[in-house]
Amino acid sequence: MPKCFKLFGLDKVVSFQVTSPLTHNISGTAKACFQTVIASHWYGEYKPTMWWISNWVVLIGSMAYTYVRHYEMKKAPYGDLPLVSKPVRVFTN
Repeated sequence: MPKCFKLFGLDKVVSFQVTSPLTHNISGTAKACFQTVIASHWYGEYKPTMWWISNWVVLIGSMAYTYVRHYEMKKAPYGDLPLVSKPVRVFTN
């Protein structure tokens, strides 16, 4: 398997190592939703109003979660934050 294929999932592996599982899941959902909205706009596809509303609800909810987590992390000293996961080897020989 070419090494370039291993890079496709690298951002998710790194994200999972440094965030909680919930943050990882919300991040992945927001990324997929944003890519879908951009692609639909780019290609000029017609989508029903409820499709747009549901995607914007996901994006706004993800931004709200990010804002709340940012505020919580600013409030807590760095040493008080728990380690969320063990390091994982990304590339194997």
